[in-house]
Amino acid sequence: MWIKSVTDRSLWRVGPGRSRYWLLGLVSAIALLLLALAGPAQAAYPAFLDAYVNDYGQVLSDGEKSLARAQLDQFRRRTGVHAVLLTVNSIYDYGTGDAALEPFATNLFNTWGIGDAGRNDGILLLVAPGDRQVRIELGMGYDRSYDRVAQAIVDDAMLPQFRQGNIGQGTLIGVNQIVQKFDPSSPPAVNPVLAYLPPELTEWVSPQVAIGGGLAAGGVGLFAGGLALKRLQRYRPRHCGLLQGVHTITGCAIC
Repeated sequence: MWIKSVTDRSLWRVGPGRSRYWLLGLVSAIALLLLALAGPAQAAYPAFLDAYVNDYGQVLSDGEKSLARAQLDQFRRRTGVHAVLLTVNSIYDYGTGDAALEPFATNLFNTWGIGDAGRNDGILLLVAPGDRQVRIELGMGYDRSYDRVAQAIVDDAMLPQFRQGNIGQGTLIGVNQIVQKFDPSSPPAVNPVLAYLPPELTEWVSPQVAIGGGLAAGGVGLFAGGLALKRLQRYRPRHCGLLQGVHTITGCAIC
């Protein structure tokens, strides 16, 4: 009806021959004004409805959600660390334009503002059963020693349950492991030499081999250890997923 009133001359007392251009200019001006007021389109990430548990994928029972929420709330009260659980059926159910789990998790982490802004210590556990993927996203406040902690939680604690079809149980185990392993009062113990190795190399390089003769008595052992360290520094990995200031850890084979 509004468009008809604009194009119908009988409703507008404008001289013949000029109404078409006048009306066209008016419509264009209104369209530009509406675009300016609307601003850029926002990515449709899931809404941050709960401070701790957002089960959009419906993988948890009511009792499991209450348990996870209580654990994460107590963890935050005790340590100050804000950890959030998000489940979605698939990241492609949302019109974000993210082509993979990594950018989806990173951008959602930033959109939700997880963690303390000064410490950058937020944690996001993202489970997407429809995509058969899981990811732990960490704030930049965590050093590389926590990379392998997050990887171990995914590989050793969660994936075995997921492969058996126990999505809810595996998710709860992941929450429990995060609460235990990311307590700032108990930082992980990491071999300082292994810290230079990519995660895929540490699976076959033992600590004894990595430190070489560094633990042996005498100058020969110390010299050999120094050479080993210099050689291993060539394999120093880049942090994957450094998008918008968020350090990401994934369950993929190479991260």
